[in-house]
Formats: sequence, C-alpha cells, structure tokens
Amino acid sequence: MQSGATLWASVASGMAPAVHGVAAALELRPDGGGTHAAGVRSWRSAPVWETLHTAGIASCVIGWPATACATDWQATVIDPRFADASAVVAPEADWPLAPRCIHPADLRESLRELRLHPDELDDHAGAAADPTALAHAASMHAAATYLIESTPWQFAAVHYGPLLAGGGDGAAMLFDAMIARLLVLADAGEHAGGTDIIIVGSDGVLIAAGPGFAAAADLLVHGAGLADIAATILARFGLRQDGAAGRILDGAGHGLLRTIAGAPMMAPPAAGEAADSPALARARLVTMAADAMANGDFAAAAALLAPALRNWPDDHELAFLLAQCLFFQGESQAAQVLGERLTRAWPDRPWGPMLTGAALMQAGDIASAQPHLDSATRLAGDDPAAAQRLGAIALHLGRPQQAEHHYTIALRDPACAAAAHAGLGLAHLARGDNVRGEAELRASLGAAYHAPALHHQLGVLYASQGRWDEAQNALRTALSQQPGNQAAAALLARVSETRELQATVVKAH
Repeated sequence: MQSGATLWASVASGMAPAVHGVAAALELRPDGGGTHAAGVRSWRSAPVWETLHTAGIASCVIGWPATACATDWQATVIDPRFADASAVVAPEADWPLAPRCIHPADLRESLRELRLHPDELDDHAGAAADPTALAHAASMHAAATYLIESTPWQFAAVHYGPLLAGGGDGAAMLFDAMIARLLVLADAGEHAGGTDIIIVGSDGVLIAAGPGFAAAADLLVHGAGLADIAATILARFGLRQDGAAGRILDGAGHGLLRTIAGAPMMAPPAAGEAADSPALARARLVTMAADAMANGDFAAAAALLAPALRNWPDDHELAFLLAQCLFFQGESQAAQVLGERLTRAWPDRPWGPMLTGAALMQAGDIASAQPHLDSATRLAGDDPAAAQRLGAIALHLGRPQQAEHHYTIALRDPACAAAAHAGLGLAHLARGDNVRGEAELRASLGAAYHAPALHHQLGVLYASQGRWDEAQNALRTALSQQPGNQAAAALLARVSETRELQATVVKAH
C-alpha cells in the first residue's frame, strides 16, 4: 500500500512509483549536501497540472505533497510549506513565509495573511479536529478559495493534508463544508454550470460529480485505480497521455482525445552524480518493494529486497518483507529460515514465529507449525495487525471459529477494517452462515471497494442462491477490477446463459 507523498504522486501522475519516481518524502539536494522535502527533482513523470499547463490549460495546485519548492513548477503552485507553523511559538510572533513556497511569486503578499496558526483556533474548533491539522487545512482552503476567485484557471487541485487522518465526525463535517464552498466558488462566473469535481482519499474512495459525469449511475465511482484519476482528468480536456495505463472512468463525458507525449520531468541521475544517502536509498527501496507487494508482484519485490538485505544484513524490517515475498512465492524453506532469524532478533514480537509457522504450514508440516503459531498468538496479544494475519492463517488451516476470534480483534483498528470484515465474511461462509457472511463481505467492500476477490466470492454466493442479476453485477465488477480472472469470467458466462434461458422461458410463457 502506497502512502504519503508516493501515493499522491501516483494520483497526480497516473503512474506507479517506479515510473513517477517519488518514492520518499525527502530527496537529495542538487548540491549533494543533504536532503530536503521531495519536489520536482524527484518527479520522472509530469503530474496532471504540468501536463495541462504545457497544453495551454491554466492550472493551479495547492498543498499537494512532493511539490516543494513551488517556484520549480510552471503551473500556479502553493507547496505544503505555506501552512507550516511548526517553528512558530505563537501567532503573535513573526511567522515568516517559507522561501519559494508560492509560484508565481507575485501572489506571496496576497496569500501571506490568509494562513491560520493552530493557536488562533478557539476551543470549539480545536475539539472538532487536531488543531495542527485543522489549521493546515484551513490555510490551504483559504489559499484555494483566493486562487479560484481571483486568478484564471481551468484545473485546480487542493490537498487538505492530514485533516481526516484522526477520524471523527467534526473533521469530516469541516471537510464537507470546505468542499461545498469550493464547489460553489468553482461553479460560478465563467465556469457556471460547467464545473466537475473529483474527490479522492488515500483509502481509494472516489466521488465524481458535474456535467462531465452526467452519465454516472451515482456520485460514488466504484473500483477506480490511481491511474484512472489522472486519465479521467486529462480526458475532460480532450487529452490522453501516450503510454498511460489509466482508464477513463465510466460516466466521464469526453469526445475524441488528442494523444500527447508524456515527457519525463527529470532525467534519471547521470553517472557520477551524488548518490542518495543510505537512509534515503533505503526509504525509496522499501516504498518500491511495498508497492510491488500491494500489487501482488512478489517476485519484483523480492528482487529489490534480496540484494538490499545483503547490503544491510542486520535490517530486520527488510528481512520481514523479504520473508513475506518468499512465502507468497511458495519458497517455504527460505521463508522459514528468515522467520527463525526474526524469532531470535525479535523475541517479544509475533512476526518471527508467525512466519516460521506459516512456512511450515505451507510445506505441509502442520504438527511442527502449531507451536510456532501458538507462540505468535501469545505474543500478538490484542495487536490488530498481527491478529489480521493470524486470522488468514486460521482460515487457510480450515479453522473458521479461530479465524473469527482473530478477525474480531483486528476490527479494533480502522486500518484493518476492510481485511477483517472480509475475513469474518469468509469464516461465516465456511461455517454455513451465508447471511452473516454476505453482510461482512459487503461491509468490507464498503471500506475498500477495489477488491476483485471479494466481488468474485459474492458472485459465487449469489449464483449458488439463484440471485442471477446480483451474481452478474458482482462478477462484472470483479472482472472490471481484475480482467484476467478466468474463473470469474467462466462463472459469469454460465450465470448469463442461465439468466438468458430463464428470460426466454418466462417470455415463452
């Protein structure tokens, strides 16, 4: 799973981290004398605002990660340092504006006083959300409303930072109010009646509305991948980037698309240039490996991690990631060796015995695996992340009741909710409780809709119950998210044939 600057660079460029290049929150300074916040130097593929600017379409972006320094871009950019109040003791003190955080520079004086310091919030506002996150979001919102009202633009992107990260109804209501205000301003004047809005979060939820999405069945766009967002935005301006993988979201209105070249932002480092610091090189590598693992490409992740572990032989996190890759590739003996190593290195943590037990289980030695799994369960305690993985192992061993116990613990952490609901659903189905199983699977899809295996499972369930229309919809969604799923395609063909036969029989009568 991508996170932070890497994820938002994927959203903005429509490319994977290996292509767009933003694989860490920091980058090497041009002079090689240290690091600073990631910016244009890291980008190998242009984000949508630069692509649009090059095509003559006025664009502005506010608060987007990995955009410092703002003056390095062509489009209008306010980088995240604009609202940084971390070095200021109180709002009464001098609050200097970060250098080069606004482009063009003639906007600096107009925007300077729009910032909100956390200490300026009253008790009511501070109770609604984390004060630092709220002040940051409010500052970015003020800059966005100013630009939308007073500057020429056709595309605008706003990133509200960590406002929603802490959860809570107060933060969500504030976010909704900010979005509503942006939409009112954006759909006024010369843009009246012609403005589209797309909202995307780090958990993948996407909402699209406006005349360009008039054909959509509802406002919630299901099953969208990161690359689809950039492709859809470009399509609204009649453009398609050559070589881009994203699809144009269903319901997005567009005519004939003009294909444009996607020139790299920066050339790869030349031989002789200063190399990344070890810490930065490691951060990039872990990001790239985690992204490959999230996409199910464990071979690619292992190819990154194995040589890295030789370079950093005492790095237990790298060993943990590599062990998982080896396990999912079926290399149980190699995974077991790393699991035993982690058991010695982390005697108070569950991951070593869990990996050792899983590897032995994979090799068919359940008797030898059980003591390791018991140890992992004891060490895991109430850790939701560990419980989630233990639940998956219990399901694999055909122990649904034990899996339910682990997944119930995992539900305590919102970050584990999608996987925990999915696991509970499969456990209920394994015990013959189809009603609760379906409810849990649907709850999982409510938390993370892009899950082709779960849509496939629902299709199987609906087909077994003769719910042909629902089975067709579930299987079509599974295939839209995973086109190569031959089992889902075969079942869809059988369901469609049965459904057509039923319709024919009904019509004949």
